[in-house]
Amino acid sequence: MATKQIVVCDWHDGDAEAIHHNAWTNLAGERKENDLCVTHQKEFLKAWETVEKGSSASALRPASRPAPKRLPRSVPSENAQARAWAKSQNMEVNDNGRVGFHIEQAWKKAGKPNVLADQR
Repeated sequence: MATKQIVVCDWHDGDAEAIHHNAWTNLAGERKENDLCVTHQKEFLKAWETVEKGSSASALRPASRPAPKRLPRSVPSENAQARAWAKSQNMEVNDNGRVGFHIEQAWKKAGKPNVLADQR
């Protein structure tokens, strides 16, 4: 004899048959699932549409308001200071990325001078 399995809507208080299954991963990396009836599936999809529309920060910002501008740092990073010092000492150093260990150690041994402060 065949048996029929009925899945119950997770959002109903009573026993309403669920015919839709949804699965996703939240921001914490947790796997989430729900089983919904036709009515609750429509609500779920409407809410999910809102989530997808706002999935980037620019979509949430009103069009008439520009993105906030970053203010310049009052003190350059140690990486930038070490790079500028190395260039002032005629040492070879990349223009971007992390400075080499030997340059960093030499800059620290020199007392961590901030040659960029003099250029302002």
